[in-house]
Amino acid sequence: MLKTLVDPINDRERSKLVRINRHARLYSAQVDLHQDFCHTHQITNEIVLSSTSLRQRIPKKFLWLRPKNTSKLWIHISTSASWQNVNKCLRRINLSQIHNLRLSEPSTDNGNYRKIALIKRILKSILRLTIRSLISFSADVICYSFIKQVYLLLKRIKAIKHLSLNYAFDYCFVSQEIKQIAPFTGKCKAIQLSLPSHRKLENISEFVTEPNWSELQGLDLCGNNIGDVGAAVLARNVTWKTMRILNLSSNKLGAEGIGKLVANSTWSNLRALYLQNNILGVRGIRALAANSSWRLLEKLDLSLNLIGDEEVKALATNVTWKNLLKLKLDLNQIQDNGVKWLAANSSWPRLEKLNLSQNVITSGGVKSLAGNASWKNLKVLMLSHNRVGKSGAVLLAGNSSWEKLEVLCLQGNQITEEGLQSLKSNQAWKRTIKISV
Repeated sequence: MLKTLVDPINDRERSKLVRINRHARLYSAQVDLHQDFCHTHQITNEIVLSSTSLRQRIPKKFLWLRPKNTSKLWIHISTSASWQNVNKCLRRINLSQIHNLRLSEPSTDNGNYRKIALIKRILKSILRLTIRSLISFSADVICYSFIKQVYLLLKRIKAIKHLSLNYAFDYCFVSQEIKQIAPFTGKCKAIQLSLPSHRKLENISEFVTEPNWSELQGLDLCGNNIGDVGAAVLARNVTWKTMRILNLSSNKLGAEGIGKLVANSTWSNLRALYLQNNILGVRGIRALAANSSWRLLEKLDLSLNLIGDEEVKALATNVTWKNLLKLKLDLNQIQDNGVKWLAANSSWPRLEKLNLSQNVITSGGVKSLAGNASWKNLKVLMLSHNRVGKSGAVLLAGNSSWEKLEVLCLQGNQITEEGLQSLKSNQAWKRTIKISV
């Protein structure tokens, strides 16, 4: 199915769009593709080849719709029967302008060996084509002998800047493979890796000390369960002076691990820190709040960390993150006292988005929030699935300092019509504010 998402901006593009829609209707009348094959048009500069069950031949009229200046290519196939059709498209696409290449595959257990061979064939076909402009490569596949093709691809490109390699089940790079790939990713700015459950510390040590990644700007180790020991190994790095994004969500980090990370003064350019689904505790939050080197931090995610009032009290004492823009504290156990401490913070004047959804906040906590006068740049406030009620909505409507507020989420709070009208009557907030109850 062909899906148009971008509106034409001039008559010439509008005429192209009309021809595209006409061919799409003719094609859909003959073959029902459903979601088995999707190919976007010239205006979006992106091609998505998805053929989980496609068996039919691709009409020539449909191949005419390929973008001329494609910069993104996403291949999502799992059946060898559809490979010939996809390969035919690859031969017609001008891959010399492809900047982003993504290979993915459904996480099913049927025919794994065939899928491994299929992914190899895809990479071999791509390697035979001109791909000089490739700067971003992402693979999410079920494959146990994938490293050779990745190695050849990186060896040929030598200018890759964004690398994402994630494997299903329990396999990914070991230290020897990291040594093979590292020399060809010297210009990498962002890396996302899945580590095996065994030998994690060895692998972390390998790329922490890798000299080729000294200009690394983003590191994603989400879901690897490295624990406090792994965090301590990670914190030893002294070369990532340009690090801007660090994702350590779902890693079983505790107070000791976060304490080691916070003590690292090398990552002074850190902009975003994701710590979702860990077990930081009061000691961990205190260590985090005492940080004095991440002065440029803009995004902090602490959702799903069993954070209560004591943890919020410790967090609110931070005076370093004056550039903080987004703070996520949803899916925790924050009550009214915690919100009181949070609202009293005056060190985050640039805060734009605050997420307190799915906590235990009542009208008392909302009253403290409404009294905040330091977050003058607040644009989004999320309080969904708490216990605000009608009285809380009335109290919240009394706020007069959030003049830039654009979105207010209060779903699942039993806000009555009277409470909603009180919120809409607020004169300080933008007239275009979106209130969802």
